Amino acid sequence: MPTLKIFYFLFISILVFGCAKKEDSTSSSNEETAISSNEDSNEDSNEETTISLGDNLTKGFMLDQLNAFGTTVLCNGKSAKEFIPRVGETVNCLFKDLTLATFTGVQKKTPDQGLQIREADQFVNQETRSANAVSLIKTMAKIEDQTVDFQLSKSEELSFVNFYKNDLGISSDEFAQLLDQADADKKTNTAPSTHTTKIDEATTEGASTSFKSNFISVNAEDNLIYTPTKVIITTGVLTDNLSRKVEGIEYYTPSSRGKTNENGEFKFSWAEEIIFGIDTFELGKVRGNKTDFKLSDLGSGHVGRNVERLIQRFGQISGSKIKVPDVVKETFAKYPNVINEIIKLSLSEDTILDLGSTQQSIEGEFH
Repeated sequence: MPTLKIFYFLFISILVFGCAKKEDSTSSSNEETAISSNEDSNEDSNEETTISLGDNLTKGFMLDQLNAFGTTVLCNGKSAKEFIPRVGETVNCLFKDLTLATFTGVQKKTPDQGLQIREADQFVNQETRSANAVSLIKTMAKIEDQTVDFQLSKSEELSFVNFYKNDLGISSDEFAQLLDQADADKKTNTAPSTHTTKIDEATTEGASTSFKSNFISVNAEDNLIYTPTKVIITTGVLTDNLSRKVEGIEYYTPSSRGKTNENGEFKFSWAEEIIFGIDTFELGKVRGNKTDFKLSDLGSGHVGRNVERLIQRFGQISGSKIKVPDVVKETFAKYPNVINEIIKLSLSEDTILDLGSTQQSIEGEFH
């Protein structure tokens, strides 16, 4: 009997131990299968996610699909030629102090075309502005070997900044006219009257522009003219003495050129000289130290008043505005030599003499 009990005990122990071992083996197998399944799932997930935060784009800051910006533009402080954007970052691209484009949260697209200027924050849903920006850069920048670089003179740079900040929102046709003028500026920077021979001032040896000198030069007063240390682009308004806005007068400054608009407005940099004219005929000049200018300001005394008489005579007056019609501009352009010879703004004006008991009217030479 004891032997039989011992046999049953051993038999039951073997059964219990065997089942436990089998469960452990099954559990271990299940865990290995689960781990393997998770690893496979992670691998599949990694294969599907090919773009993650921090991935590099293959192209940098682009004007269009072919042309990339070069060393004269900085993106996040680095040369645009060397700069490689990363997914998720914000990129700010500058020419000097002018922001050309900002890209918030860079995304990598297929195909990768880099940072296209038309996709910048400033141009989202603004096709006209982006198209004008591209046209402006193509006109004023140098594009060589599919690289865009700015090689502008100081006046060209001022014009570019002014156009980019203030004029991108106008219609494509109006902007094209501005670009035509800008293109002409790159080729020539002549004054309005190309028929006047420039004569250098006569100087005497030993003369000085200093007022403390014993022998003062004739142009010493030029040293007293205020010259700003910072360029300040300003909008001026040209009117007659009845406050009527004058449209269609051409203006020329070191930083800008164009025609006064329907509101008599024009652009200039504070304190620079502004020359006004019709084609090659110079009406006069002023110093840009205020924003409201009269036609009579273009010359001293009766010369300025003759300027106003000329514009009032040939202009079309309508309410509070005076417009120089196209036929006048075309005539001045067609016969420049004749116009410059027959119109003398310095001629005398009508005068009334007081003879005591009576007055006498004297007809002036300017009609």
